[in-house]
Amino acid sequence: MTAWETEWKLKMDLPLMGNPDVARFKLVQQGSGNFKYYVIEHEPGELGTPWKDCCLVPRGNKPLVYNGSKPLPPWDSNDAEIVEKYDAAIKSALDRSSSATNRLETELDFNGEKRWAVLFMLREAIANVAGAAKDLLIVHHGGGFKWSIAAAGAAPIEDGTGHGDSP
Repeated sequence: MTAWETEWKLKMDLPLMGNPDVARFKLVQQGSGNFKYYVIEHEPGELGTPWKDCCLVPRGNKPLVYNGSKPLPPWDSNDAEIVEKYDAAIKSALDRSSSATNRLETELDFNGEKRWAVLFMLREAIANVAGAAKDLLIVHHGGGFKWSIAAAGAAPIEDGTGHGDSP
């Protein structure tokens, strides 16, 4: 079982998600050998239509580690200070990412428009009263990375694919 294979809860209102309060799902690894990918298992209504039957392809092998002085408090959308801390941690993590960063990539059909979506796991980011800090799942869509193939003028990046080193 990999670190990705857990029950995730998304508590932010994202345009590609279904239920704006809490979306629960599990990532399940499929395939074998060097041809592994993840699928999403969820209850009806938990995630929006774009996520139906998508395959998430693992890329990169460098973990994205939280770099704050102490873990983030549990999410509370009603607390502006907590929301600001999460926004800052996510921005910092995305800014530090590279084509070598471990992530899952997919392409989603969103109302007839294809969108690239990337899931990052920010390791040990959230305080947990039960013990070790929990990981934070970051869902990013639409590109905008300085290391993406589009930003590099279609030149190969690091491993020659523009997607980083596949595990």
